[in-house]
Amino acid sequence: MNGRQAGKITNGVHAMAIQDPDDLGDDDFEALDQEMDQLNSELDKMENWSTSLHDKVADLLKETQEKNKAIASAYTEEKSSANNENSTTVNDNETSDKTTNDNDKSTTDKNDSKKKDDK
Repeated sequence: MNGRQAGKITNGVHAMAIQDPDDLGDDDFEALDQEMDQLNSELDKMENWSTSLHDKVADLLKETQEKNKAIASAYTEEKSSANNENSTTVNDNETSDKTTNDNDKSTTDKNDSKKKDDK
């Protein structure tokens, strides 16, 4: 409803300047009925606009939630992949360290054996 229509409705009601309800005639009721029809029509337009806006916002919210889920899923997969790579690297390092320690121990054992043999 634009400003002019609102003004006409307001002016129409006030222009009637009804003091006593008993003074209302058929013409007055028809004028009020027309104004009520016009108001209802404008309210229907506003309701349609509101419903349309609500639907757009609901769609936007759903899209945003889906995008956020996709981003979170990608992040989780990336993090999981990185953890698996780190785990493999750690396991490789542990194996390498164990082999090095075993070699060091073997060398130490051999040196100890030589020392005993030398005595």
